[in-house]
Amino acid sequence: MKLYPFPFTLLPALAVAAESPVPLSPAEFIQQTEITAGFQLELVAAEPMVQEPVAIAWNDNGDLFVAEMNTYMQDIESSDERTPQSRVVLLSDENGDGMMDKRIVFADKLVLPRSIVPFRGGLLIQETGIEEVYWFKDNNGDGVADEKSLAFKVDSFGGNVEHQEGCMIHSLDNWIYTSWGKTRWKYQDGQFIAETIPRSNGQWGLTETSSGQQIFSNAAGGHGIKDFQIPIQYGFWWPSWELPEIEKYVFPISNLPDMQGGPGAIKNNALEKFTGCGGQEVFKGDNLPAELQGQTFLPEPVGRLVRRFQLDTHADGRTVAKNADPGSEFIRSRDPLFRPVNMRTGPDGNLYLVDMYRGIIQHGHWAKEGTYLREQIDKFQLDKIVSRGRIYRIVHEDFKKRETTSLENANADELITSLQSSNYWVRKRAQHLIIDQQLSQLAEQLENLATNSGASIHSRIHALWTLEGLGQVNDALLLGLLANAPADVQITAMRVAESQPSSAAINVAISKLASSADNSVVTQAALTASKIDAIDLKKIQQSIMQAQPDNHYFAELFPVLNTSGDPIIAAVVQNWRTPVSPFGVEVLSAGAETFQTICSACHGMDAKGMEPLAPSLVDSPRVNARFDLPALTLLHGLKGELDGRSYPGDQMIAMPNLDDKTIAGLVSYLRASQQCSPTEVWPNSITHLRKLENERTSPWTAEEFQQRLTKPLAIEFYQDDIPAQAIAHWKVTPAAAQALVTQNEPTSWIAEGDFSWKNSLQFHMRVPHILTEISLTLADPEQAANLRTTIQPVIPEDFTPDIIASQEGDKAVFKFPAGQPAHVLKIFSADGAAVEIMDIQLKGNINYRAQQK
Repeated sequence: MKLYPFPFTLLPALAVAAESPVPLSPAEFIQQTEITAGFQLELVAAEPMVQEPVAIAWNDNGDLFVAEMNTYMQDIESSDERTPQSRVVLLSDENGDGMMDKRIVFADKLVLPRSIVPFRGGLLIQETGIEEVYWFKDNNGDGVADEKSLAFKVDSFGGNVEHQEGCMIHSLDNWIYTSWGKTRWKYQDGQFIAETIPRSNGQWGLTETSSGQQIFSNAAGGHGIKDFQIPIQYGFWWPSWELPEIEKYVFPISNLPDMQGGPGAIKNNALEKFTGCGGQEVFKGDNLPAELQGQTFLPEPVGRLVRRFQLDTHADGRTVAKNADPGSEFIRSRDPLFRPVNMRTGPDGNLYLVDMYRGIIQHGHWAKEGTYLREQIDKFQLDKIVSRGRIYRIVHEDFKKRETTSLENANADELITSLQSSNYWVRKRAQHLIIDQQLSQLAEQLENLATNSGASIHSRIHALWTLEGLGQVNDALLLGLLANAPADVQITAMRVAESQPSSAAINVAISKLASSADNSVVTQAALTASKIDAIDLKKIQQSIMQAQPDNHYFAELFPVLNTSGDPIIAAVVQNWRTPVSPFGVEVLSAGAETFQTICSACHGMDAKGMEPLAPSLVDSPRVNARFDLPALTLLHGLKGELDGRSYPGDQMIAMPNLDDKTIAGLVSYLRASQQCSPTEVWPNSITHLRKLENERTSPWTAEEFQQRLTKPLAIEFYQDDIPAQAIAHWKVTPAAAQALVTQNEPTSWIAEGDFSWKNSLQFHMRVPHILTEISLTLADPEQAANLRTTIQPVIPEDFTPDIIASQEGDKAVFKFPAGQPAHVLKIFSADGAAVEIMDIQLKGNINYRAQQK
C-alpha cells in the first residue's frame, strides 16, 4: 500500500463544513491562507474594482488589463451565460502604493473573454464561443478602445466553455499560440499568417520557459502540467514519466468537498488529485528568490491551492516535474471561496495571482440535477456568491518593492538596454516593440548582443529572436553561434535557422550538433532536422542511437518526429475494414482530434481508460453495438454502473453543445478504431438522432441502452442527407455517368448498346446506412420493369438476389425490405436494352440493426 504524507495543517479538512461560506475581506482571507515560508500575498485589486477576473496582462506603461467573465455561472443553471455583458478593464495605480485605484472599461459587450494579449499598441481579445479574435486599440489615450479589427480565427471555439482554446501567449519565437489549438499565428508584412501545428490536449493552460519551451496543463485524470518535453510545433508527445503518479496528489486544507468527480475524487473530505487547473506560469521574474526561476506555478481552483513544480532535466534528455513543496503546496487556503485561476510574471519582477473568489467554479454543465456536485452546491449555497474577485502580488521578505517598468515611450537605445533586463517581461516586451516598430537600424547592435559571450544567455536569446522578427538574420551569425555558444543559444540558433533560406553550411553545422555532449542540444538538432528537408533526419536519428543505444528518451522521441500526419489516424485508416474515402479520412481525422483534445484526458490516448477515472472504450459494447449509443452518451450523458464497475461522479457528463459534425467525427473515429461496421457517421445522422430524442433530459443508463438495442433504429435518410464531399468521392462506372450523383441538378445519362449485368452502371460507394430504396428517374418510365439491381454488400454473407424495379410515375424504384449496407451497387437492364437515366436517389435507415465488432 502506498502512503502519502499529509502535514499536520491538513487535519482541519477532516471535519465537514456545516454551513455555507461567508465572503472574507482580503485581509481576512490572507489570515486563512498558508504560503511557503518567506513569501507573502499583497492585494493589488479586489471587488468592486475587479469582478470575475480570469486573465491579466500589462500594457507598455505597466497598467493592468483584466479580462472579466461577468456572466460566468451567475446561477446554478448558467443562465444568460453567452449574453455579451462581459468586459476587459484597465486598472492603474495612481499613487504608487502598489494597489490599483483607477478602473476604466477598455472593452465591453464581450462574450466571456478568455484570453488577452498586448499586441502592437493594443490588445488581442479572445472570446468564448466566437471564432474571431479581435484587436482592440485606444487611439485617443482615454483608456477606452475605439478601434476594433479582425486579427485571426481560432480552430476550437464551439461547445462547452471549458472545451475551447484559450491562454493565448505571444511567444518568444514571435508566434502566437493557444492551449490545444492546431494553429499558430504570426504578424508579418502587415497581416497575420497561420501555420498548422500538432494539437496538444493541454486544455486549460499554456505558458513557456525563458527559452521558449511550452508547458500545457490538463487536470482530467489528475495530470496537472504536461507536454513539456519538446515545443508543440515539432510534435505532440505526452510521455507518462514526465509527471510521476505521486506528483498528481494534492494537499489542500479547505474542507468543502465540491468536486465534480464525487466521492471517488475526495480524500479526507478534500480534493485528492488535480481536477480543475487554470492558467499556469513559469516564473521568469527577478524580484523573488533565484530558486523560483523556471519553476512552474499551477493554480488549482477546486482544491483552493497553487502548486509549485520544479522541472528537472536529466542527462538523457528527459524533463521530469516534481512538487517543490513536498507534502504541501506553495499556497493553500481554508477559505472555500478561494478560486485561483491564473498567474503571470509582472513588469516589476514579481509573480501575480488571479482569484475569481466565488462559490461555484465548475461549469453548470457538470452540475445537473442528480449529480454529486449539484448536491454540494445546493447544500452550501455556493451559487449565491458571485461578482467578486481579487488579484494578488506574491512578494518575498528579502526583496524590496520595485517600481513597475514602463516601456511606453522607450527609444531605440533604451529598448536595447531593456533586452538585457533580468526580468523576462521587460526583455520580451522590448523584443516585440523593436519588431513592431521595425527598428532595423538596430541590427548591428542586436548581432553584437547575440554574440557577446559576456552578456546573459537570456539576452542573447532575445537578441536572436528580435533579429528573426526583423528579418535581419544572416548565415555568418548563425554559423558562429552553432559552432561556439552556450547550449541554450545554440538551441535558439537552430530554431531560428528553420525560418531562414536553406543553407548547406548551416545544415552541416546543425547535423554536427547531433553529436553534442549536451542532450538538450542533440534533441534540438533532431527537432530542427525534422523541419528542414535538406537535412537527412533518418541519418541524424541513426547516428544518435548508435552513440546512445540505451537512451530510451530518444527511442521514444524519434517515432514522434518520423510520423507523417497523425499516427493515431494512420493506424485507424489502415485497420478500417472497408476502403476509406477521402471524405471518410476527413471525418476520421476530425474525430481523432476531438478525442485527443477532449476525451483522452479521462479515457487515455489509446482509449483504454484511466483507472479509476473512466472506463476503456476499447471493445466497449456501447461503442461497438451501434453508432447511436456513443452519440446519445455525448448528447445526454451516461450514469450508473458500466459492466459491473462504478466510476467517480457516477456518470459521463453530457456534451450537447458539441455540434453535429463534431459528434459524428468522434463516433466515427471510435467505431473505426475498433473495426465496427458500419463505421462512418454523417453529421445529418446526428441531427436526426438529436431530433428523435429531443425531449430527453436525463442521462442514459447501460440498462436502457441494452433495451434500446432490441429495437431497430428508425431514422430515415435521403440522399440529400449525404455530405456532398462523400458523394463526390463515389466511383461511378462508366465515368460518363458520374454526373448522376455529383451534379446538384438532374443530369441525363444514356446507357447505349449492351446494358446488361456485365456492362452495368456501377456505384462504388461508402454508405454507412442501410439502403431501403433506390429511385431512378427515367426518360421512358415504361422501361422500369426491365431494370434490375444487384448490391455487393459490406458483409459478404448479407448478399441478396437481384431486385426487380417497380414503376412509380416516371421512376423505377428498387425496394429492399430487409435493408442493405451497400458497398457496390450495380444497375442494369434484364435484356441489355439501352436506357436513359435522368437522376438517382437513395433512401434508407441509419444502422437499421445492431452489429457487433
